[in-house]
Order: sequence, then C-alpha cells, then structure tokens
Amino acid sequence: MKTEYTPEDLASMTAEEFELCREAGHEFRRNLTHTVMVMLAVPESWDMNGEYAGEYGGLFPVQVR
Repeated sequence: MKTEYTPEDLASMTAEEFELCREAGHEFRRNLTHTVMVMLAVPESWDMNGEYAGEYGGLFPVQVR
C-alpha cells in the first residue's frame, strides 16, 4: 500500500481503498490526511486539524476540522 499520495491518486481511489488506508495505521492515515489538507482551499485565517487517532470519532478515513 502506498504511503504518499498525489491528487490523481485521491481522485482514482475507491471507497474501499480509503477504508484500507484508515485501517492500515497511523502513518497511512496521517499521509492521506495531509494530502487532502494540502488540496483544500480555505481562507488564510483558518486553521485545520486532521484526525489521526480517532479523536473526532474515527468514522471516516479522512476528517479535518
């Protein structure tokens, strides 16, 4: 399984592949979350926090607040 992702990788991933990343452990989930966070366009004054260990409930492969 990959530990680094490109926007193209994310666009081609299936729901099952996202779930496998979530279940694969901290490193995989962190890298997937960071890739998504980099791609999000948010106002400069906003802060983003990614979920890494289920602190927001752990229901989704990537969760950003």
